[in-house]
Amino acid sequence: MLAACSGDGWVVDGNYRSKLDSLVLERADTAVFLDLPFWLVLRRGVRRTLVRTITREELWNGNREQLRHMFNRYWIPWWVVQTHRHYAREIPQRLAAHPHLEVVRLRTPEEVERWLQSIQVIEPMSGSSNGSERQKTPPFVET
Repeated sequence: MLAACSGDGWVVDGNYRSKLDSLVLERADTAVFLDLPFWLVLRRGVRRTLVRTITREELWNGNREQLRHMFNRYWIPWWVVQTHRHYAREIPQRLAAHPHLEVVRLRTPEEVERWLQSIQVIEPMSGSSNGSERQKTPPFVET
């Protein structure tokens, strides 16, 4: 989970429901729902976990992936298998409970890339109040 803020804006990455319930969604103006296919999420989870296990990459505070986690509930791919379907059903319901939100639902890597390109920060313009602003591009529209 990631939280960052700059000026008047902030970004939260992750699912804070267990700690904050809907506090984040009540204060947000936009929610980006990465609704990628199960096979893609699982493949990426397996690859990332195996690479981090082999390279002994530090995750945080000295924690590292361990081979022994491959056979228990702490292995990221097992977590994907156990939670993907649940989150795919739960997240749209949670977002619908906050009608003020602009919801961006991205279902493919191509949609993610197009959306990211549409919000890239640009150089400050004359008169800009906080030093950066979004590109003047139309909002992402699902096809």
